[in-house]
Amino acid sequence: MLLRRGPLYGYALRDELAFSGLIPEVDFGNLHRALRRLEVAGLVSSRWDADGDGPGRRVYTLAAAGTSYLDAVVPELRGVRDMVDRLLALYEGRG
Repeated sequence: MLLRRGPLYGYALRDELAFSGLIPEVDFGNLHRALRRLEVAGLVSSRWDADGDGPGRRVYTLAAAGTSYLDAVVPELRGVRDMVDRLLALYEGRG
């Protein structure tokens, strides 16, 4: 979902995941393996960026299929969120 905002390289994506609180401690090796699986599935694309100072780095972009997948899964996530909210309300005596 973070790639919907625009392309990110691996370290920036790791930092965004940690900053957002989604995954506080990101194992960089696991992140790259996950990105590679998403790329093989056609949901993410990447390119090698050798411009600028320092070593080159791989930049990841959400592919059109990735956008379509997110568009399909977000309503399901909202349904799960609503169910959890109802469960919490029952637990807290509000339901």
